[in-house]
Amino acid sequence: MITAIGIMIIIFLFMLFFAYHVDKEKRSAERLSSAENLCIRIASAASGIYLAGPGSEINLTLDRNATFEAGSSIFIDLGEEEVFCRTPVNFTNSTDATFTLHDGSASVRNERGALIIQQSQ
Repeated sequence: MITAIGIMIIIFLFMLFFAYHVDKEKRSAERLSSAENLCIRIASAASGIYLAGPGSEINLTLDRNATFEAGSSIFIDLGEEEVFCRTPVNFTNSTDATFTLHDGSASVRNERGALIIQQSQ
């Protein structure tokens, strides 16, 4: 009887350990997917605003920090890793080609063909 209870406890602990790791992997995949989605939303907004022409503007909500480098590269910060994507057009924050926007509201506008993205006040 004691042996059977011991075996059942070991099986239960193994199942608990397995379930913990599966849940951890699921949460990691959800975070990665969310960051990739944000990167794609920013790139899509850039394309849309560029095609809409001068004077057009759109507001975005960033749920993570986004770093813009070399005009068209976007890096979404996940802490220990990053998600990378590119936009078909170059960004600036009106002064620099490399800059970081923190989570919160941001606006993207087309000023005479130049795409300006800035943190909203």
